[in-house]
Amino acid sequence: MSLSGLRTAVGGDRGVATARTQTVAVDGSLDGFAEGFARAYVAPPSADPSGRERGLKAYGFVDGASAPANVDGIRVRWSAVVASQARPGGGRTVTVLLDDGRRSWFLAVPVTVDRAGRRSVPSPPALVGPPAVRSDPVSSAELEVDDAELRQVVQRVVRHYLAGDRVDLAADLARGAVITVPPTPTRLADVDATTWVTRPSRVAVAISASGPEGVRLALRYELRVVRAGGRWLVRGIQVNPLDREQQP
Repeated sequence: MSLSGLRTAVGGDRGVATARTQTVAVDGSLDGFAEGFARAYVAPPSADPSGRERGLKAYGFVDGASAPANVDGIRVRWSAVVASQARPGGGRTVTVLLDDGRRSWFLAVPVTVDRAGRRSVPSPPALVGPPAVRSDPVSSAELEVDDAELRQVVQRVVRHYLAGDRVDLAADLARGAVITVPPTPTRLADVDATTWVTRPSRVAVAISASGPEGVRLALRYELRVVRAGGRWLVRGIQVNPLDREQQP
């Protein structure tokens, strides 16, 4: 494999779309924008009475004044985006979880983007409940992969991927695949199952991995595979590192 081919196969900056795949850009930064606003919105008042108002204006929010002096805010210990939905008329409603160490709060933050690409929070957020969670989840049944060559390839790819071995990993990647490896190397300890997610293009590998300082994790990877040149090759591992969604 040439040096230029290796750069493309592992962490290159070229697209991965094929003639059968449509790629759509994803603006995940709206989630971070909403999370930042939520933290600013509930922040305790500072010594500067106008500080909160200025902080909210940084998010294009001008519909509220600073909190009264005798009202304390929420001292957020950690936060996370837990849902994002399209709003009627455009924009998104992003639900942010805020945790103060004793209780949880969920704020639904409206975010709009104008034609120039400028973002804003046009109205106050809503205090809402958490996303609905199924209490009795049932995984879809998957058939074991009975192709010994395919099992060997995908298990080898996952092993090299976890170890951060880019050179050996590249040998089993399809042309144009873009892969970034985890920054902390781990070791594939056991393979529990190799199953079909969608025959013949997507395979799942359930494993146990060992990391530094005795870390042990149960993990599951989905790999996009293709049969080319008389052998199985991997087109993607679990996620697309490019800021795109792939649609068949």
